[in-house]
Amino acid sequence: MRKNKVIGTAIGVVVALFAVGVGYEIGHHAGASRASTIPGNAIASSASSQPASASTWKGLSQADPKLESALRGATVETADGKTAPFPVNKPVLVFAPWCEYCHKTFQLLQQEGLVNKFTLVAAGLEYQEGGSPSSAPQTSLTLEQAKQKVQQSFDSLGVHVSANDVLYAMPGTAVDKAIPGYPEILIPHGGHLYVQPGYVADSKFWHNLLDA
Repeated sequence: MRKNKVIGTAIGVVVALFAVGVGYEIGHHAGASRASTIPGNAIASSASSQPASASTWKGLSQADPKLESALRGATVETADGKTAPFPVNKPVLVFAPWCEYCHKTFQLLQQEGLVNKFTLVAAGLEYQEGGSPSSAPQTSLTLEQAKQKVQQSFDSLGVHVSANDVLYAMPGTAVDKAIPGYPEILIPHGGHLYVQPGYVADSKFWHNLLDA
């Protein structure tokens, strides 16, 4: 009887570990949108991409060194087709036009008058409307098509931002590959990038983070 209990316990541990691993992979697929665990948001969160030992600042975790390194050496495309360095020295909101939580974030930031505090970077553009990881990638997406996707998303949300004011992480580029999910909020502080991975419904959080 004791042996059976031990075996049962062992099987339970293996199943639990497997479930955690599967959840991590799903939550960090490049096509996945994410919610936050910050108080005020009732939507469950996927696993955090930050190491448990990472330092924190204003409720944000320091970015994983691999992510920070990738972004510091990366470029994005401007709306007129020029190449520009990823803006690591400014608050950045990386979003996908199909992402539900990106939509919620934009609407809240507009309501609070904070949208213009961010440099906006569009990514995840290869996915079809809805952003399912199983959707067929649009490998031949052009910049003009990307801009149309972004503008249509803004217009449908009533967000007063032009696609011409957005930077683009086109499919297959370093930024597009490095971002683990959407929205991804990146804030520079003390020589490092700090990350909020997902939507936060608490307006006080945003004002505390962005008001000078």
